[in-house]
Amino acid sequence: MTDIKEIKTEEEFEQILKRIEEIFDSKSNTPEGDELEYLVGLVEKYEDENFPIDKPSPRASIRFRMEQWGLNAKRLIPSNDMIIHSGETLKEVMEDRNISTESLAQSTGFTQDYINAVLNCKENISADFARKLEDALNIDTDFWMKLNELYNDELKEFIELQQFLVKI
Repeated sequence: MTDIKEIKTEEEFEQILKRIEEIFDSKSNTPEGDELEYLVGLVEKYEDENFPIDKPSPRASIRFRMEQWGLNAKRLIPSNDMIIHSGETLKEVMEDRNISTESLAQSTGFTQDYINAVLNCKENISADFARKLEDALNIDTDFWMKLNELYNDELKEFIELQQFLVKI
């Protein structure tokens, strides 16, 4: 069958598939092995031309892989537990130094309500509060502002990832 240069009909295609099945276990570098390799190449060319398969979308590819691995999107949605709010850091500093909310409010001039909102991660540390914390705790204003920036960036990435995974 190596005299065929191209598969032109469905009938030729079927004949070649039968021949491939007959010689499928042939060893390489033997006449039948060479024939097998040649016929497989013809079949690939014929299938590419007559039965094209579009490339999957990135979403379809991810979905396919997830199915293969037995995963579902809900299992992949991350938790934001690893994103640390500046209020959590402030809370640790206050605990380490035995500073009460009331005492911090007095030394910074900010209300206990505001400080509690920061400690409960409801508010970010403002630039004014960061300056007062530098005076009260001897921790640079830039440190608090960088914590806020890092938290906001990580939170944004987390939300984008969550939205992407929900669409899968």
